[in-house]
Amino acid sequence: MPPLIAKWNELKDEDKDLFPLLECLSSVATALQSGFLPYCEPVYQRCVTLVQKTLAQAMMYSQQPDQYEAPDKDFMIVALDLLSGLAEGLGGHVDTLVARSNIMTLLFQCMQTIYTLVTALLNTMCAHVVAITIGRLGYVCPQEVAPMLPQFIRPWCTSLRNIRDNEEKDSAFRGICIMIGVNPGGVVQDFIFFCDAVASWVNPKDDLRDMFYKVRVYFR
Repeated sequence: MPPLIAKWNELKDEDKDLFPLLECLSSVATALQSGFLPYCEPVYQRCVTLVQKTLAQAMMYSQQPDQYEAPDKDFMIVALDLLSGLAEGLGGHVDTLVARSNIMTLLFQCMQTIYTLVTALLNTMCAHVVAITIGRLGYVCPQEVAPMLPQFIRPWCTSLRNIRDNEEKDSAFRGICIMIGVNPGGVVQDFIFFCDAVASWVNPKDDLRDMFYKVRVYFR
């Protein structure tokens, strides 16, 4: 780990050499789980910074494209992938990091831009990664994320309804089901979108299917 962290500290936020390093750290965090705890806070904070910078640049470009360059959305995508890796590897240990940061506000901003001019910059791939990250964070710290369900549930469902069955989608839907259990009122207005997203599954695992059933019980 020390050589990876040394390289991490050496590279600037605008350096594309961050891409393979972020991808590597995501795999390491998932594999080490609690063993990654000594390194998690600075890594987490830098991921938040990368997301924030990309969003800010995207907004400036959409408003004044003659004065600002379009952002490289890959910085945000790899940062969100690493945040997902941290959530998967560290579980509930990320709770305090989420509570102390503005990551959920940033993720909601990402979701809200899906249907705006910024969509061309933060495209479908980015929307998918944002939705997966929200789901995984909701899985490990639902008390922090669930109160904000009304702000993201509709674009979240829209982003994942056309994604094929896979492990990422599985973990994200588990997170959303847990969040609905914490705050069922947060999806009342958009429950039809959740049902549509659930219907996109071809062959969910049995325990995930049970979670879908339990969610439906809340709304009988």
